[in-house]
Amino acid sequence: MEIKGKLTPTAKKILAIAENEAKRMNHKYLSAEHILLGILDKSVDKTIPAYVLKSLGFDREKCIQDLDKDYAQTNTAKEVIEFAMGEAQSLGHSYVGAEHLMLGILNMPKSSACRTIGIDPTLIRKEIILFLTMLFTITFGGLAMAEGKNRFEQQDSNAKVIL
Repeated sequence: MEIKGKLTPTAKKILAIAENEAKRMNHKYLSAEHILLGILDKSVDKTIPAYVLKSLGFDREKCIQDLDKDYAQTNTAKEVIEFAMGEAQSLGHSYVGAEHLMLGILNMPKSSACRTIGIDPTLIRKEIILFLTMLFTITFGGLAMAEGKNRFEQQDSNAKVIL
């Protein structure tokens, strides 16, 4: 799976925020920590990771403060994106969204991004997968994702719904 054309608008926004955070901090690299700051940004707080972290009692402000102090001096963003693409593929998704970026970070448990969250990565992962499963089942009634498209399709004899 190539990343080009697979990112959702929200994932693109998260990565743009991450790049801005790196510039703000005068970092010449993009790291998992920058991507986590993108995921935590209030402008994208209606994402699956945001809902899951909130439900687990996550302290967003403390995490942001901790991230400002504890940055790995490495270019780990590429690894996060590669992990995110792998997660999307393993879930049968033809897109990469905020939830996949979060799962990508969770695949790096020794990173300061993952450690700073302060919640067991396995628990977050389970909750994200559960949320995706419930969302899919409730919203789409268990419909299959359309092959090669960045949307779900539901067809019956009278209607076609595309999201």
